[in-house]
Amino acid sequence: LQIPNSGNPSQTVDLHGTGVATCISASVRTLDFGQVARGQSADRQLTVANNSTLSCQLSKVAISAGSAYFSVVSGNPVTPVTLKPGDAYPVMMRYSVPQSDTNPVDNGTVTFTSNDLTNPTLDVALVGHQVAAPSCKLQIVPASGGIPPFGGRTLVFGNVIVGKDKILSVTMKNVGSAACNVSGYKFVSQFGIPIPGGPGGSC
Repeated sequence: LQIPNSGNPSQTVDLHGTGVATCISASVRTLDFGQVARGQSADRQLTVANNSTLSCQLSKVAISAGSAYFSVVSGNPVTPVTLKPGDAYPVMMRYSVPQSDTNPVDNGTVTFTSNDLTNPTLDVALVGHQVAAPSCKLQIVPASGGIPPFGGRTLVFGNVIVGKDKILSVTMKNVGSAACNVSGYKFVSQFGIPIPGGPGGSC
């Protein structure tokens, strides 16, 4: 602090504060229902947790914007729910697609209201894709964007010491509206020569 016209114009004031984490946080920022056939519905669980050092109260869970095809099935508290540090709270969400839905993509927002001092409302985006009939659709991680000829996908193992192993995973997720039957898999070298593989591979 600068105090003009005084015998000691410079004064020092110590400032102290304690940072706190956001009380309510969600397991995902976007809840994707994948593909759902017209006339059918899909449920997905969304979890919020208290990652701070203080207890907080969750008072409301509601659809706040977007399509009316999204709803809260269970988890909207009748009275405020106290979440202690480390507690998790599950909420079941539903995407119901009417026969009349012609939108390729439906979007919405679910809002969690609490007494969190820094973030009293937490929004999670909702997205769903309607299809005329149930269909299988596989989502593969890592996603496209790799180096050909690996189908646009690549696993980067980096440097591996001779005699040592390094394991990287490839994940297949069914984001469609019908079961996917994976009958097998095969490894293909960079030059397109198949390396024996077979049914029963882990997804």
